[in-house]
Amino acid sequence: MNHDHPITPGWRNDVPDFAVLVRRTFGTLRRKLPVLALGSVLAGALATGLALSRPDYYYASSAIMIDPRLGGSGDAAAAPTIYLADALVVDSEIEVLLSDRLLRRVLEKLAPELQGAFADATNADGQPLTPQELQEAQVTWLSKNLTVERQGNTFVIVIGFTAEDPKIAADVANTVAQEYVVFQQDDSRGRVEKEATWLSAEMTRLSGEARQAAAAVQKFIVDNDVPPDGQTGLVGATMTDLEQEIVAEQRNLRSATLFMAQIETDIRRLKNERVVGDLLSLRPDNTALTRLMQQYKDAVRSDGSNQAVISRMAQQLMAELSNMKEAAEASKEVAEANLAKLDARHADLQAELSQIAATQIELGNLQRESDAVKEQQRRVMEQLQRNQSQDLYIVSDTRVIDDAVPPTSPANPPLVLVLASGMIGGLLLAMAWVFVRAQTDDRIRSAQTLRERLGVTYLGAVPPKPFAPAALAEPGVLARVTSAEGREFYESLRRAGVALRHGKGATLVTSPRDEASRAMLTASLAAFVASHGEKVLLVDGDPLGRRLGALVRPRLGDVQVLNPVMDLATPSENLTVALASADRPVDPAAYSAAVRALLAARQAQGEIVIIDGPALSATVDEIIAEAQVTRVLLALPFGKVSLNLLEQILDRNEPVGKRLAGVFLTEVGPRRLRRHDPAQRPKLV
Repeated sequence: MNHDHPITPGWRNDVPDFAVLVRRTFGTLRRKLPVLALGSVLAGALATGLALSRPDYYYASSAIMIDPRLGGSGDAAAAPTIYLADALVVDSEIEVLLSDRLLRRVLEKLAPELQGAFADATNADGQPLTPQELQEAQVTWLSKNLTVERQGNTFVIVIGFTAEDPKIAADVANTVAQEYVVFQQDDSRGRVEKEATWLSAEMTRLSGEARQAAAAVQKFIVDNDVPPDGQTGLVGATMTDLEQEIVAEQRNLRSATLFMAQIETDIRRLKNERVVGDLLSLRPDNTALTRLMQQYKDAVRSDGSNQAVISRMAQQLMAELSNMKEAAEASKEVAEANLAKLDARHADLQAELSQIAATQIELGNLQRESDAVKEQQRRVMEQLQRNQSQDLYIVSDTRVIDDAVPPTSPANPPLVLVLASGMIGGLLLAMAWVFVRAQTDDRIRSAQTLRERLGVTYLGAVPPKPFAPAALAEPGVLARVTSAEGREFYESLRRAGVALRHGKGATLVTSPRDEASRAMLTASLAAFVASHGEKVLLVDGDPLGRRLGALVRPRLGDVQVLNPVMDLATPSENLTVALASADRPVDPAAYSAAVRALLAARQAQGEIVIIDGPALSATVDEIIAEAQVTRVLLALPFGKVSLNLLEQILDRNEPVGKRLAGVFLTEVGPRRLRRHDPAQRPKLV
C-alpha cells in the first residue's frame, strides 16, 4: 500500500471567479432543465387558457394636437419648440385627459349608450347600484380602459379605448377628444377672464400705492425742510473756504510760536554774556534790531576789552527782544482766538451738512420706492393693454386631427404570441425559483462545500450498491474492481486508509439515516485497512437495525459468543468483527457498555477500531473519552444532511469536532459525483 498522506482534491484556483460563476450557473440550469421546461409549458398553457376564456375586445383610437401655449399665461407668445415642451406641457395635458373631471363630462354625453352595459351591475351585497355608485363604477370603467399616449416627440396625443362593443370603443375615444377640446377652450376663456380681472385689480392697487408714495415724498420734503440741491452745494463751498482759513490760521500760529522760541534763545545767549554773531530772531524788516545788532558787533570788534560798553549794548538788545516777544505773544493769542472761532464755525457747518445728507438719503429711498411702484404700474398697464387688445374668446390651437372609427377586427393578441409570452414568463419564473432554491437549500452535495465551510478533508464518494462482503474474506477483491464506480470507491478507501495508518488508535465512523451505504463503507474500509497489514477491530454500532450484521454474517464463518449481547468473528488474519447477538434481543444500553468494555480491553493492542452505526451516538463522548479516540470519520448521505445542522452538531459535540479527520459522501452515483464535484481525481499509485 502507498504510505503517502490522504490527498484532498483541490479545485482550480486559476479559473476566474466570474468564469466559475457562469459555469455553475449553466450547470444548475442544465440539471434543472426538466423543471424549467415544465414551468415554461405550464405557464404557456395557463396564459393560452386565460386568453381563450377572455371574450373578444376592440380597440379604437383618435388623435388630438394640444395647444403649445397651455404652459404659458394664455397670451399670444411664440409656441415653444419640442425641446422646451417635453414633459411640462404634454405630460400635464395627459393627466388632464385622464382626470375624473373630464371623464364625468364624457359620461354625460354617452349616458344613453353606456346605460345598457351597466344594466345588470350590482354592488358587493348583490343589490342594484345607486345613481352615485353607478356613476363611480362607470368612471372607474372608463379610466381602466382608456389609454392616453404621446406620439413621439410631438404635441400629438393618441387617445385609445378598449371595449367589447366596437361602436362604444370608437364613441368613447371620439367623445374624450371632443370634450377635451371644449374643455380647453372653456379653460382658455376662463383663464383670460381671470387674468384680465386680476390685472385690473392689480392696476387699481398699484395706482393707489403710487399716489401714496408720491405724497410721502412731498410730505417728507415739507416736514424736514429739505433744501434744494443748489443750497446744499453752497454749504459745501462755505465749508471748503472755512477749512482753508483754518489752515492759514494754524500756519500763523505755528510761525508765531517758532518766532517766540527764537527770541527766547537769543535772550538766553545775551544773558550768558556770550559773544553773539547773529540773532535767530533777526528779520530783514526789523531795522531797529538790525541797527542795534550792528552797533553791538562794532563795539565788540573795536573795543573788545570794554565789557561795560558791551554789556550795555547787550541790555539794549535784550530789551528790544523782550518787546518783540510781547508783540509775538499778542499775535499768537489773536491767532488762537481766530482758530477757535473757525473751529466752532466748522463744527456748525459739519452738523448742518450731516443733517442735509441724512434727509437726502431718506428722501432718495422714498423717491426710489415711488419710482419702483410707478415702474410696476407701467408694466401692469402694458400687460393689461395687451390683454385687452386680444379677443376675449381666443381660439385655442387644440384640435382633433384624427377621428376614431369602429374597428372591424378584435384587438386580442394572437394565441401564438400569448403562448410564447407565457412560456417565456414561465421560464423566467422557473429560473428564479431554481436560483432561489439553490441559495436557500444548504444540503451537502459537493466536496467544495465541505472544504469551504467546514475546512475538513473530503475522503471520497461511496456508490449506492454494496459489494464489500466478499472483500472481508478476500481483500484483494477491492483492488480487482474494474468499473468506474468501483475504482472511485477504491480510491476513497485508499485515502481513508492512509489517514488511519498514520495514527495508531481508535477511529469512529458514523452515518445517520443511511444504513446500507454506511455498513458497506465501514465493512469495506475495515477489509481494506486489514489487507495492508493493520490490526482492525470492526464493531457493529447499531444493535437494533443490525445492518452491518446482516451484510457481513454470511461471510464470517465461525462466530464466537463474547458475552450475552455480543459475538466475535475473525474473517481474516488482521480483521476482527464484533456484532450484536443474532439470536437474542439486545438492550442498547448493555450493548454500549459491552462496546466500551471491549475497547478498553483491546486498547493496548494498538489496533484500529472502526465502529459502524448511529445508535451509539448518545454515548459517543464516553467512547471517545475512554478509548482515547484520535480520529473521527463521518459518512454523510448525499443531499440529505443540512450543512448548518451539521455545523451545529459539531459545535455542540466538541470532542467529535476536534477529532474530525475526514468526510465521505454516500449514495453518490457517478453522474452526481461529476456534477457536484468536478475536481480532477488523483491517479492511482
